[in-house]
Amino acid sequence: MRLDTLSSDQISQTMKKGRRHRAKTALLYVVATESEQAGKVAFIAPKRLGNAVARNRSKRVLRAAFDEVYTQSKEMRAYCRDHNVIVMATQFTAQVKSSSASEDIKHMFDTYILNPSLPEETRVKRSQRSS
Repeated sequence: MRLDTLSSDQISQTMKKGRRHRAKTALLYVVATESEQAGKVAFIAPKRLGNAVARNRSKRVLRAAFDEVYTQSKEMRAYCRDHNVIVMATQFTAQVKSSSASEDIKHMFDTYILNPSLPEETRVKRSQRSS
């Protein structure tokens, strides 16, 4: 993976302005970069997920999953060149292997980001999401 890391200000802006996509093991925030800036990525595990060991494991799982999908998908690499991406851990992330998380990340990119013209009924509505 060759993407730079987002700064804390960029993370705040991405979470405020970005589109959010949710799966069982990850939450994605995506926003286009300004002008000719290169896309960046951040992996976040909030404190509500547990102690430092659990949060660090969650971030390792997400990094490995994202890297697997990123290296296999030309479309995702092209998309990430001009978009900032935040991959946030959920309560289930620390309990799964990176292969499960990579399936979720690939599904989110394929369904919501790379094919935004899919019918609305295939997307998860806010009222149907479980927190």
